[in-house]
Amino acid sequence: MNMENASNTNIEQAFEKLAKIKRVEPNEGLYEKTLMKIHNKQQISILWVKIAACLLAVFFASEVYLISKKEIKNEQEVSLLITRTNNILYHE
Repeated sequence: MNMENASNTNIEQAFEKLAKIKRVEPNEGLYEKTLMKIHNKQQISILWVKIAACLLAVFFASEVYLISKKEIKNEQEVSLLITRTNNILYHE
């Protein structure tokens, strides 16, 4: 057998093996099952997003309020520490 005939035989055998391969068929309900899983996927509802936004707004508002109260309190503490001079004696 010469080299050309041997390679042709190998190719023919490969094609025969490829021809015997069965094509894979998906289940009939695979597409419907996939769509159902996509539709049943849990999604965050708009209500939960609104609740989270409201809670976040309340948190920031309370932080601003507490910080402003703290600044007022600090100003009052500083004013208590600074003594005021009484210049009544020096006023003519």
